[in-house]
Amino acid sequence: MVISADTESNIHVWNPETGQISAKVKEAHGDQAITTLAFDGTKRRLISGAHDGTLKIWNFSSGECLKQCLNPDSAELTAICHIGSSSKGGSNSSSVLAVGWSRALSMWRDVEPEKKVSLTPNP
Repeated sequence: MVISADTESNIHVWNPETGQISAKVKEAHGDQAITTLAFDGTKRRLISGAHDGTLKIWNFSSGECLKQCLNPDSAELTAICHIGSSSKGGSNSSSVLAVGWSRALSMWRDVEPEKKVSLTPNP
């Protein structure tokens, strides 16, 4: 599959064999252009960043938005990176890093959706 996004805030999942769109999330960030995409380490969640500095984590299978957070300086996000992994004991040391035109790096602790803890910026 191939994932793309557009300036109208749509996320597209393409079937490369047929060239057809197999799934679509319309207006994923409202009226804000999506400027960056990345998968988490498990490839089960898609992370998107937008022109207004919002970052969203999606359940890739269902298209459900699991979490949303805002870049503290509200600058357009230009790159996202998911780092870390879960241990077998259930603890999670993952983080989501994002950078934008402000050149400031923002980091949020990532907690699995089942734990119902929202992402918060780390100082």
